[in-house]
Amino acid sequence: MNRNRCLAVRGWVGTTAAAPLSEDVQWLGVHGMRWEKTIAIDPAVRGGQPVIRGTRVPVDVILGALAAGERTEDLCQAYALCEEQIRACLAFAAAEIAEGRYHAVPH
Repeated sequence: MNRNRCLAVRGWVGTTAAAPLSEDVQWLGVHGMRWEKTIAIDPAVRGGQPVIRGTRVPVDVILGALAAGERTEDLCQAYALCEEQIRACLAFAAAEIAEGRYHAVPH
């Protein structure tokens, strides 16, 4: 794990679990992480698919691996990432879901 890269992607906002987040920090996503510093969407990289900045690792690959039960440590080793980059993928997904509009689909 590249410690310098991990330190460069940190973007945490301190909050306490007991206190609700104010409206002006709710957009920060999971645990107050600023995913924008870590996730890139560039038409020149993988056709604009969200990737981890500085890599060509797609966010959906990381999310799929986590959903399948892969451990964060294993993903960090396999893709030369750090834990903060993995968390940024989760924060990105949470932000996308929070901003989305959903409609019930009849069964």
